[in-house]
Amino acid sequence: MSAIKEIVIGRGTTLQRNVTINGQVCLGASCLLAPNVFISSTSHVHDHIPGMSIREQESLLSQEEFVRTYNRPIVVGDDVWIGVNAVLMPGVQIGAHAVIGANAVVTKDVPEGAIVAGVPARILSYRLGFEGKSCAE
Repeated sequence: MSAIKEIVIGRGTTLQRNVTINGQVCLGASCLLAPNVFISSTSHVHDHIPGMSIREQESLLSQEEFVRTYNRPIVVGDDVWIGVNAVLMPGVQIGAHAVIGANAVVTKDVPEGAIVAGVPARILSYRLGFEGKSCAE
């Protein structure tokens, strides 16, 4: 099952070795992606029919139904630094000027200027000059 391929990369954004971007992803301008970052707007079908294998479930869905049900676009604002081995899960929005720590798994939206880390990622602090700002909901 293949997802739609709509990847937009803003001007001045750099990707280091082994960065993987799948599906519908928009990266803002001047972002920094460290090695081994994984970003995917889709997931495997594991919850469509109880008791059935993942491959069987995927084979029963049309491309349109798969995209409608399992694609959740990812949007990353400008000037975001994503650390080594970080993972962005389907549907997250990362506000401009945020920092995603090494090995973080981002499962929720990240406000503008926030510094997040951990599994799942949580806010540790904010970059100077960006305290108290939040991403659009």
